[in-house]
Amino acid sequence: MRPVKGCPQGGVLSPLIWTLIADDLLRELNKSKIPAVGYADDFTLISRGKFIGAVYDRMADALRVVKNFTRRTGLSVNPSKVGLVLFTRKRKFVTPNLSFEGKVLQLSPSWKLLGLEFDSKLSWSLHLENRISKSCRILGQCRRAIGKTWGLSPKCSLWLYEMVVLPVLTYGAVVWWEKSQQVSVMAKLNHLQRDKNELKEGGG
Repeated sequence: MRPVKGCPQGGVLSPLIWTLIADDLLRELNKSKIPAVGYADDFTLISRGKFIGAVYDRMADALRVVKNFTRRTGLSVNPSKVGLVLFTRKRKFVTPNLSFEGKVLQLSPSWKLLGLEFDSKLSWSLHLENRISKSCRILGQCRRAIGKTWGLSPKCSLWLYEMVVLPVLTYGAVVWWEKSQQVSVMAKLNHLQRDKNELKEGGG
């Protein structure tokens, strides 16, 4: 089969071609004074302001730029993969009247971008909860493969923790590390630390 539309998966020139196309869209958005960032085929459009109505209006403008660009270039965006998150600490706010390609966009309580979970209050609670849960699962799998009298040595066990578990746990820490100072989060991290010590000692 020969593709007639889009960039072939795994094609040598596909990353370059897509980057050139994505760059054009980002330039159009920035020219329209709409903050936008892109990574591979993920785009993030940002609208901010003191008044929520103005925020929604700016986002409507951004979506209009994207729609016009895709129609002009023959590209398409999957509406089901378009997410909308309102970052605010207000408890009451007006629901947006935004749509894209015929689909009404509903506010989501959180959105995952490049492995980071952004919740609507930017509390990082959901992200840390998922990171700790995933780290515990991986650590549990490691512990089942190590015993006091068999399996990996304590040195290798520590290496396993530092090379496999720790990167999962600390991913994106540069933006959420302050959250780790909360008592409830520290308790979960201390529990994980105890499990790590048992792994080092060869306890299953």
